[in-house]
Amino acid sequence: MKYQGYIYEPPTETDFVLGASRLPIKVINPNGQWDEFLPTEEPQKIQFETYGCVHFGTLNAVELLEKKLYNM
Repeated sequence: MKYQGYIYEPPTETDFVLGASRLPIKVINPNGQWDEFLPTEEPQKIQFETYGCVHFGTLNAVELLEKKLYNM
């Protein structure tokens, strides 16, 4: 048999699958209400398109976690 592409390798005990892993889960905000940790301004609201929505969204998530975890 000649392989011309993807070669399947079965998962091992040390492999982790997204959503099915045995990693410990730490609940950061049990009530799920994040309003008090939202960023004060939206840096993307300017006069021209920055094409940076992915970056701004990621930064907003990081800011939320910093405010919650480190009282910043």
